[in-house]
Amino acid sequence: MDELGVTDSPGLRVSSELAKIALDEGLDVVSIDSVIDWLLADLYERDEKPFSDKELDDDVDDALDDDGSNESSMSKFFLSSLENAAKRGNPKAHYALSLRQQSDTEDEPSGWHWYERQLQGEQLSGVALHWADSYRAAKEKEEDRVRHLREAARLRHPDACVDAAEEFQDPDFLKQVTGGDLRDPARASEIAYELGAFDLARQWCKIAAEAGDVDSIRWMIEEFDQDNLALCWKWVYFAQLLGTDLTEDDYRAVNDDGSDYDDEVGGPCYPEGTEGIELPPLDDSLDAIAHREAEALAAALQITAGSQ
Repeated sequence: MDELGVTDSPGLRVSSELAKIALDEGLDVVSIDSVIDWLLADLYERDEKPFSDKELDDDVDDALDDDGSNESSMSKFFLSSLENAAKRGNPKAHYALSLRQQSDTEDEPSGWHWYERQLQGEQLSGVALHWADSYRAAKEKEEDRVRHLREAARLRHPDACVDAAEEFQDPDFLKQVTGGDLRDPARASEIAYELGAFDLARQWCKIAAEAGDVDSIRWMIEEFDQDNLALCWKWVYFAQLLGTDLTEDDYRAVNDDGSDYDDEVGGPCYPEGTEGIELPPLDDSLDAIAHREAEALAAALQITAGSQ
């Protein structure tokens, strides 16, 4: 409501009226955060979209779906709303638009040859003109995506900063991330590590580990806390409380293509998995502390899960 110049109690009354109008007109109200989650799920092909509320998922589908033929497309009204929010300097809108363009952009658009000939002044027609125009449209879409990503990062949207750091191989983008609002701190940690920002890599890996990401817990032990035996055991005990014993080997038989091996089918198989972590034992007093700290992490995680 601040964007409309209305604050305090008048703002509440206007909000109530807007909500009533939306309900009467059958309009869906969807947060930009939900749209970002939806687009990220679509881009990275996660097993399931990050929605526990099916009605909300349906609302996002309705808002984004244009004609039912392309889940990554957006209705003209919804796209216009995002673009208007971006023009007002909303970093989330810029980031959503960058993701939308990424999901709609071909990896290698065709038509470069004809596009270059057209730039040199050649008059094209027929199929050649079609290819040149298609390449130009894809090129403009990609430039638009990069522009929105850079602007979202400039406005310090955490996830946009991480994406920009990876895309442009520039760790300076990571320095703009403040707070713990990253959607995927484990991925952010990997990117920070690749770019040499090791302090940030450890910080974000720790956030992911404390949130119960077992791969991040293993990485804390093997990479960041390897010189602190007590911390390593704390992570081991925490993983055990989450149902994973990192001290045990975890291998499975797979085929050449990585699919699970089937004894009934037969043929060559290969082991895939991780070796159990081996740590020297702690003395009794430090071991007791490591157990208590692991239990505290598990309790905090349970509280967080219960509040969501």
